[in-house]
Amino acid sequence: MDAVFHPIGTARTAYAARGDCPKQGAEGAAAGRVVLDPAFARAAAELSPGKEIWVLTWLDKADTGALAVHPRGDRNLPLTGVFSTRSPDRPCPIGLHRCRITAVSGLEIAVDALEAADGTPVLDIKPVIGGDAPRPPLEGAMDTARTDEAVAAIIRAGRLGWERGVFSGRNGNISMRLGETVLITASGASKGRLTPDDILAVNLAGGAPCGGPRRTAKPSSEMPAHLCIYRAQSEAMAVVHTHPPHLLALDQALPEGKGLFDLTLYETEVYKEKYATVPPLPPGGERLGEIVGKTARHKEALLMRRHGLICWGKSIEDALALTEEIEGLARVRWLMLAGER
Repeated sequence: MDAVFHPIGTARTAYAARGDCPKQGAEGAAAGRVVLDPAFARAAAELSPGKEIWVLTWLDKADTGALAVHPRGDRNLPLTGVFSTRSPDRPCPIGLHRCRITAVSGLEIAVDALEAADGTPVLDIKPVIGGDAPRPPLEGAMDTARTDEAVAAIIRAGRLGWERGVFSGRNGNISMRLGETVLITASGASKGRLTPDDILAVNLAGGAPCGGPRRTAKPSSEMPAHLCIYRAQSEAMAVVHTHPPHLLALDQALPEGKGLFDLTLYETEVYKEKYATVPPLPPGGERLGEIVGKTARHKEALLMRRHGLICWGKSIEDALALTEEIEGLARVRWLMLAGER
């Protein structure tokens, strides 16, 4: 059966090409306009500023032969059937955009954000009604199922890290990368008692918030270090920043941190290859983030001197396990140091 679509108008946006568009409107999409065909003027008569609408577009540049894609174009993620993704490449490439009207002038409807290439055909406009789901709580963080899994993994890592003593009080932070979005713990959140409300989504490119249940909450102050690691190290999918007590005690007790792993254990050599120290710099600063990112290109565990340990991994389990291994060796070294005295 063939279907024929008659566009009702055209999207006018700041994006000259498909590749220029954000993946989702909540990822910093610029304002745009829907310019209606004069034949449909009456259909838009009751639209007014402040109303939320669904704009349906025909993604005319899409690959209609695609049945599976790497979500968000990230080849580190497995191929996934397009019906489980928001990819524009799909057999029937209809775009769905949730927008808020900012102005109406004749045949032009201005909206707050529209992530479509300039000139994209518009198929329909529908109002957002009470029964519609609210905007996704972690907008831009890939599909809902994958986001929920990541949030659960962060909560689990926080609890395990707290139980094992590498988190205490409200210190430390945890993040996971999902494509071009990073899920990160909120500033001041207790890692041993995290809830989904304590996990925020930010854009990898610049750290701009992508939404979240607690829209007034702030991401962890160490967000710059997390983002710099993800940008510099393509294999990093999770980052854990902790304050391991034995490691920090050695950092304070030994001059310049020298002899931190003066052990004859076979495991020591394995982890020394993954480990590096970063000079003491003010926590949360851009400069610290830059140095951490550069060092993470070659090392997986970084002691930020006079501050804490930051580890990355291909999974959150890997990052937390590496943290525990480093702290375990530090504990052995601390016990030896105590015996030497």
